[in-house]
Amino acid sequence: MHEVCSTLEQFDETHDHLGSMESFSQYVQALQVLGVEKYDSYLTDGHSEFFGKDGHKIVSPSVHVTLTYEQFRYGFTNALSEEEARQLYDRYAVPGSGTPVFQAAATNLNPWTEDQLNIRNPERGPLLLIAGEQDHIVPLAVVKAAYKLQQQNPSVTALREMSGREHSLIIDHGWREVAEFASAFIAEHLLSDQ
Repeated sequence: MHEVCSTLEQFDETHDHLGSMESFSQYVQALQVLGVEKYDSYLTDGHSEFFGKDGHKIVSPSVHVTLTYEQFRYGFTNALSEEEARQLYDRYAVPGSGTPVFQAAATNLNPWTEDQLNIRNPERGPLLLIAGEQDHIVPLAVVKAAYKLQQQNPSVTALREMSGREHSLIIDHGWREVAEFASAFIAEHLLSDQ
């Protein structure tokens, strides 16, 4: 390993230069050079803890991200009326950390993540992927790729494309259609196994 563990300023500088999806593998390598053996990030307040040799730990400050209405509209409610989008923003938009999204998106690139996926796990039960055709957060192409990957598992894997729907499909006016389809899937594949 390299030096014991660096300073928070060095982590910030590394993140500023390499902290994007395009350079994530370089970011992980740079953290290793700085002496990071493991790190954890927390959804509750967005801070991260970096661990090095001999129990050395550096804690980043709390970070909250609050989406503007325009960001929320683009990401979550792009296929809804302006009125419904505004109602959902007022009711559901809360400050939170962007770190878990970044970690999940880069799970296969981060050797320290707990988010790793074993697609061939024989213990995995039936899996239903529901995708909004107009989702900007998790585009349909991403869900289809996950579906293709998950089909390697011996258990049931199903994909339901929701035409004209976006990321807010479980909280907007059409939530009942999603819930009914999910309930039917559970009844067919999970409850019948008991």
